[in-house]
Amino acid sequence: MQYTFNAKEGKGAEIPAVIHVDGTSRIQTVTQADGGIYWNLIDEFEKRTGVPMVLNTSFNTKKGEPIVESPLDAIRSFLEVENDEVGRNKVLVLGDFYVTRKSTHESLLDKEAVLAPLVGGVISRTVESGEEIVRVEVQGLAGVWVQLFDRLQLDILNKIDGSVNCGDIWEILNLEEVFDEDEGEGDGGEEEIITFKEVSDRMLNLIELELIENDYKREK
Repeated sequence: MQYTFNAKEGKGAEIPAVIHVDGTSRIQTVTQADGGIYWNLIDEFEKRTGVPMVLNTSFNTKKGEPIVESPLDAIRSFLEVENDEVGRNKVLVLGDFYVTRKSTHESLLDKEAVLAPLVGGVISRTVESGEEIVRVEVQGLAGVWVQLFDRLQLDILNKIDGSVNCGDIWEILNLEEVFDEDEGEGDGGEEEIITFKEVSDRMLNLIELELIENDYKREK
């Protein structure tokens, strides 16, 4: 990529991403003998689009990080960028391996991934100020008390029995018209709709607290 070449007349509009303002481009050639799978990719791309070239950009997904130099660098960079960040890579190709990922919220939607408790029986306690609940705790592993977000998270934990997934619990909570008591709802006023994100956020925290786990049940 040390030299520039003029684009063919009339072709610049087809490949604007690789054309400089003066009509030149820095190119690299790939032969079938040396390029292997990469040559096959370019050849297939030409068959589908009519353009016999691809844009080869640097691989560094996080601001300030250097270009990746190894497969391990590539995997780390791919995983460290959250799935909802702008400019994210949805696919990572390493040789013959084609890697995709789900966000943690999406993994909770997997119908085969039921949620199982890691503690036997939920023992909880609350701290109240007047009529308001200001702190909700449950007993975790080794009998250590763990603080939860709120009463809604405790309701979620009580419904996890190894047979339901996140979507099931979300539906159950809304069908039962469960309200967030910490916000003063559920007193006969307007019903509060619990969003899936509210449920999945609290479930992710329960996993981090080692109170529950994703348990994949697949037919053999």
